[in-house]
Amino acid sequence: STAAMYRVTLNMVRGEGGGVVRSFWASFKLNFKQGVLLFLILLIPTLLVIVEVEIYLSGVVAQSIWMGVVFGAYIYPLLAQFDNSIKNMLKNACLLAIGNLPYSVVMAALNLAVPALLIFATSFFLRTCIFWLLIGGALIAMLNSYLLRKIFKKYFDLD
Repeated sequence: STAAMYRVTLNMVRGEGGGVVRSFWASFKLNFKQGVLLFLILLIPTLLVIVEVEIYLSGVVAQSIWMGVVFGAYIYPLLAQFDNSIKNMLKNACLLAIGNLPYSVVMAALNLAVPALLIFATSFFLRTCIFWLLIGGALIAMLNSYLLRKIFKKYFDLD
């Protein structure tokens, strides 16, 4: 579903129309198998990031939390935008995250905004949680898509 959401937001950033629901479901069906496999592959690093956050919050210095978040931010847009093997998508996500560090830091901040609100501004998050549940994920994906479009244009012939 994340890849399908990015397919819709990347299409919107490019100015390509079409029905949002139709485009979402078409991408969902097309990318379901690879998306599930990528989720399972990324489950262990994601769990490690969660443990790392717990360690960080307990006062011990943690390392590279943002990398897991950014890596995840690149992998599903790559799945939505390009037809490639899982191995190549994982490799390309790493290369794109490292090669575009300023954009990666901004995307990490965007992706960590909601969890940070939950942890550090719980009262505000709970008052606005309906927004985050209904619109927040798509809003963050749309903002990321503007950045991803600039990155993808540098490396791939998209137009």
